[in-house]
Amino acid sequence: MAEAFVQVVLDNLSFLIKEEIGLMMGVDDEMRKLSSTLTTIQAVLEDAEEKQIESKPIRDWLRKLNVLTYEIDDILDECATHVSKVNHAGSKLTRYSLKKILYRHKIARRMKQVKERLDATAAERAKFHLREMPLDRPREIAATTRETGSLLNESDKIYGRKGDTEKIVKMLVDDRIWVCVSDNFEIKTLVMAMIESVTGTGEALDLRFLDSLERRLGELLSQKRYLIVLDDVWNDQQEKWFELRDILSCGSAGASIIVTTRQKKIADIMQTLPAHRLKGLSDEHCWMLLRQRAFGQEEVSPDLEGIGMQIVKKCSGVPLAAKALGGILRFKRSEKDWIYVRDSDIWKLSPEAMILPALRLSYHHLPLELRQCFAYFAAFDKDKMINKEELIRLWMAHGYISDEDVGYERCNELLLRSLLEPGVFQSDVSMHDLVHDLAQSIMENKVPGIQIERNVTSASTIRQVNLQDRCVFFPKCFQQDMDISSIMKLTSLRVLNAFGTRIKYLPQSIGNLKHLRYLNFSCTEIHTLPNSLCGLWNLQILNLDYCRRVVALPKNMRYLHNLQHLCLEKCESLSEMPSRIGELIRLKTLSTFVVGLNKGNQLEELQCLNISGRLHIRHLERVKDHMDAMKANIAEKMNLRRLTLSWERKNASKLLLEKLAVEYIIEDEVENVNPVEIQFLALEYLRLTDLPNLKGFSKEQESKKAFPNLISLCIKGCSSLLLPPLSSFQKLGDLECSSSTLALVSEPDTLTSLVVMIEENMTCFPIEMLLKFSNLRRLKIRRAKEISVTGESLQVLKKLHYLDIHDCDTLTCLPEGLLCHLTALVNLDISKCPELIELPEEIKHLQSLEHIGLDDLAKMACLPEALQHLASLRWLYLTKLPQLDSLPDKLPSLCTLHLEDCAKVASLPALPGLTELYVKGCPELERRCQRRTGEDWHRIAHIRRLQIG
Repeated sequence: MAEAFVQVVLDNLSFLIKEEIGLMMGVDDEMRKLSSTLTTIQAVLEDAEEKQIESKPIRDWLRKLNVLTYEIDDILDECATHVSKVNHAGSKLTRYSLKKILYRHKIARRMKQVKERLDATAAERAKFHLREMPLDRPREIAATTRETGSLLNESDKIYGRKGDTEKIVKMLVDDRIWVCVSDNFEIKTLVMAMIESVTGTGEALDLRFLDSLERRLGELLSQKRYLIVLDDVWNDQQEKWFELRDILSCGSAGASIIVTTRQKKIADIMQTLPAHRLKGLSDEHCWMLLRQRAFGQEEVSPDLEGIGMQIVKKCSGVPLAAKALGGILRFKRSEKDWIYVRDSDIWKLSPEAMILPALRLSYHHLPLELRQCFAYFAAFDKDKMINKEELIRLWMAHGYISDEDVGYERCNELLLRSLLEPGVFQSDVSMHDLVHDLAQSIMENKVPGIQIERNVTSASTIRQVNLQDRCVFFPKCFQQDMDISSIMKLTSLRVLNAFGTRIKYLPQSIGNLKHLRYLNFSCTEIHTLPNSLCGLWNLQILNLDYCRRVVALPKNMRYLHNLQHLCLEKCESLSEMPSRIGELIRLKTLSTFVVGLNKGNQLEELQCLNISGRLHIRHLERVKDHMDAMKANIAEKMNLRRLTLSWERKNASKLLLEKLAVEYIIEDEVENVNPVEIQFLALEYLRLTDLPNLKGFSKEQESKKAFPNLISLCIKGCSSLLLPPLSSFQKLGDLECSSSTLALVSEPDTLTSLVVMIEENMTCFPIEMLLKFSNLRRLKIRRAKEISVTGESLQVLKKLHYLDIHDCDTLTCLPEGLLCHLTALVNLDISKCPELIELPEEIKHLQSLEHIGLDDLAKMACLPEALQHLASLRWLYLTKLPQLDSLPDKLPSLCTLHLEDCAKVASLPALPGLTELYVKGCPELERRCQRRTGEDWHRIAHIRRLQIG
């Protein structure tokens, strides 16, 4: 780790010397001397890294070296910042002002002092008898050409059906709860995690006291057969376990807790049944894993196989160790390299080292540029899913990588080496807890810049503070509701993360954090930001997502010249943008732009910004004319994936989207516009609302080029709009539009989802309008007064799985023939149809129907007995049916019944297969279903998941 960061500092020094920054600051000679000393020290760091594991003096020496290298890095950062500011000012006179001369003298003095301390530290290395390693030795580079062949297809040896396993577990237990405990066995934390696992919401965050948390968990688990997994437990205090066990005693017979631990002592403390000790893999199976990782489908020479079999004997049967060793050896084909791994001194470490030697070998075989990135994973909790984009931005903030493309390469390389694991989603990664232990040991022992659960010895070394995680990188004495002004003394900070905290303001002193790159105040209660924030020259990321109370941004934000990501998602109170934000030419993310009334915060500020991702432009009613709209240059922003345009209706005197629709509408008004060159290559979602004068947004023959990735299109209130054939939108799958627009749709072959809004002047919606949509899987009908069906026309909708009828005020019945031909229908939802009296008996033909949802149907008094014939019906949700007085008998397959605000329903039929019942707002039924005393209790006593009232 020390070697990795020394290399970072050396790279910085080389760059500053090459760019003559040292000459400009008058410290070129000091920089060159620092570089020479660090190079000398670096030669012995490889040996020191290995020996420090069992040598406290070497460990202390490396820690001292790290303090110095971090201090040097701060000085170099200040030099680069100073010169960058002077160059940006563009005036040579300012370079020789008295203030600048005094500042450079101060920098030179600091650099001289740190050089003297570094020389003393370098001299100490002699007493450790460290071996020098050649600095030009080759470093490993991932062999991307072997990437596919070496991946292990782990499903080859799995027998049985995973789907059946899932169903069996769901049948046996009501709730499944999984908590990664690690070394934090705090009762309050564990109870909060269990509540979150059951509810899937953030409600536990609102319960601040243990008593209220215990009561809530008791409500959720009372009389239920739950399965709780407490993973990776290290607590050996028996009284804490007894306290947690008492809290969880509310379950029914069959409720179970599984504990995983690496220590027999903990199993003895917690077990009530005999412990199950997992056996390691055989040497043969370990060799299979290592060989697959190292060679893929390539043949293995007998000599390497012999050495490999000797290596896997050292794995102790741990699959992760075998895979990690395979990651090391996938780049090696000489016997010398394999023998080096087999005979490494790391295998001789004492058992107290705790980290698997194979994993330590994996770390020591990482290229220098990967080591710092790997160790940083100690910043995250165990088993946390980590968003790759966020991770890469944090790496950049700490100076580990130069740009985002390099970051993705680093992630992929760590995945190939089995030091990272793919997440549930493609955008995420995670880390095995054993590997996390390794990262944490490296970070804690060697990096003073991140303090983990220790007293801080020097505030100048702290580079990251996470407030939302109770300061994982900060001492325990600082709590979530702390006065944030205390943090402003940490002048070496690169990252400040206050996501989800109760912070309401930032002090002016935040401007003192000159090294700050990453500032996250998303989901906080902040109202305004001080203008001193605009002095943070190095700031790269400012995240204010979901800060709904922010009314204004600092007026001088245009001076944040290094800002790359300004995240303003759902900042609904923001009234306008600060002046001249278009000068932030490095900006890549700008999720919201609020059009202002004055020059400097109007649409033209977007003209030169090459932003990507999502963009929401608000208050478009403030745009004066179409020429102003043209200046936004939206069509050239080819990396936009979602564009949202909105007007404040009460202030909108004229809607001007047609002036922004750069291909079709403005062609007659603006000269020298070539429609073929205007494209939205990454746009996936397009929503056009209340634009009565809009005639078109792309030429028919150019749609494929203009919107090649459009997958969702919403059109409302655009009465003049002419649509090109939908087939010209190659990937379009979702369409939402009015009935009049629907009539103009042609060639809808790719369409699978349709939402149709019936207009006021249409007294009856003919279902025949849908016959051309033969590939539809989802259909939503809104605001129909009546629906008509002719003959057997709906046979064409044989792929329809989901039908939703909503907000049809005058609809009294579903027409005959609407349902009987929808044989593939799985889900039927009907809501806000106050005149609908009943469902037709032809519903019995829907043999694939699994889910029925009826909501807010004021006149529906009964359900058809035909529901008895639906063999696949498993979920029935009935909400706000005040006239419904009974349920049909014999619903043999029904698993879930939800009854809410159905006051007249007084009793339940026999439902032997029911596993989940929710009853609320049904007073008589609630009385009859009271536990053990109600008349209907015997009908529901078997139900595992039960909530009455």
